[in-house]
Amino acid sequence: MLRNKLYGSTVIQHSIPSSITKKFTQQRLLQLRAMTDRDCDHSHHGNNQDSSLICQQEFNFHFNSVNGVVKGKRWMQDLLSKIGNTPITKLKIPATHDSATYNVSTSQDYSSDTLSDPSMLLIPQLVQIFQAYGLNTQRVKQFVAPWFKNQECSIYQQLNHGIRHLDLRVCKQSTGTTAETKYVACHGIVSVTIANVLRQVKQFLNENKKEIVTLDFNHLYGFSTQNDHLEFVNMSRTILGSDLLINPSQFTTNSTLNQIFTTSQRVFFYYVHTATVINYGSQFNLFPSWKIDTRWANKQDMTSLKTEILVELNSRTDFRYGFVSQIVMTPDLNMMVNGLFESPKSVKELATMNYGVIPTWISNDLPDSKMNVVNADYYHLFGDDFVSAVIAQNL
Repeated sequence: MLRNKLYGSTVIQHSIPSSITKKFTQQRLLQLRAMTDRDCDHSHHGNNQDSSLICQQEFNFHFNSVNGVVKGKRWMQDLLSKIGNTPITKLKIPATHDSATYNVSTSQDYSSDTLSDPSMLLIPQLVQIFQAYGLNTQRVKQFVAPWFKNQECSIYQQLNHGIRHLDLRVCKQSTGTTAETKYVACHGIVSVTIANVLRQVKQFLNENKKEIVTLDFNHLYGFSTQNDHLEFVNMSRTILGSDLLINPSQFTTNSTLNQIFTTSQRVFFYYVHTATVINYGSQFNLFPSWKIDTRWANKQDMTSLKTEILVELNSRTDFRYGFVSQIVMTPDLNMMVNGLFESPKSVKELATMNYGVIPTWISNDLPDSKMNVVNADYYHLFGDDFVSAVIAQNL
């Protein structure tokens, strides 16, 4: 098992599958060697250079003449007369997958999830492949970083667009000296501090008083003691303010907007570490992550993905708890190696080439009576189509 911080020479050793080795023709090796011998950026491909500008735009929806203009930043408030008495577990809520990865880049460090998350074996596997073909292993990061960046818009921009559920992976980094610097959003590579994420959430809620935001801290890496968890949740409460956190003794996962809006509470704080929730949940207003069912399809093509999403939704019977449909393909080693030579070379290209159909799935093919939270990668590449399609299912 690889443990070298820079992913240098010590890597896992097992045979590279023949399905992978046959991709490395002499011509491709020469092409790859030229790319790894110079400092080129592998992460910006395709015709989406202007997509970052979409992050800065306001999303305004025109669903029908009755509701008029519905603003992305305040859609819950604008539609309150329609959705205010619907349990939150039955609302259709736009979300993002790996929400805080927008700052992942080759200039950031590898993160602590690479030491324990099986899906992160893709990194040492690619290092091993580079070694086997005499390629510069220090260049691996330029090829893997685009596969671990799932969003382009900041948290604040996502919330302004109408995203209301954030999927958050947290790594404790040994380089941090304070709670605010050691806990970072991560996906193989460091992105931004969680403190930064929480301040964006607070800013948004200060500006939009009648919106509910769900934070799901469902993957935690490098947390070795109970004190780590306490330090993290205490930091989170300090930044957000205890008055913003929804109290699990006062509200349930299927409370309604109208019920919650009688208070100042606005943030569902889901936390995956069971002992912390059991022992300190009432003190820090924590909900257990198991109360929001998040399935992982783990598919590499859109046909299989759609089939799996339908199976998952149709299996939903308990509406006391939340339910997340993750409409994302999962890159595997085969996809990543292909990406060394051809498109897609990144999650962004994968989304550009495939995800334009997702709004139509949501509008026409998925059972809206079962739908709840729906997340996606690079949701903004097709303008407001994704967010609009999800919210429209409430009407």
